[in-house]
Amino acid sequence: MSNVWDVARPAEPEPSGPAAADAGPESAPGPGAEPAVEEVAPLEVEPPVPTGEPEVDRAVARLTQAGVLPTDRHAEVYEDVHRELREVLTGLDR
Repeated sequence: MSNVWDVARPAEPEPSGPAAADAGPESAPGPGAEPAVEEVAPLEVEPPVPTGEPEVDRAVARLTQAGVLPTDRHAEVYEDVHRELREVLTGLDR
């Protein structure tokens, strides 16, 4: 069973013809070579639907920041939004 974190990637075609004959040990990265780093494009996150509550809308809108931040910064955004929403809910009880 797959989950949302499984990402299907297209298979890379095998070289054929003269290029395949030329691809030898020289074309493979040597020991100690760093692997190629894939650039990741920001997530295309649609803005949230307004709730009509300005404080909630501001907090939820901050979730779109996660799409342009490095992964190690996502938790910080989620925790801040969670805190802000809890404050709004606490204010409703008063």
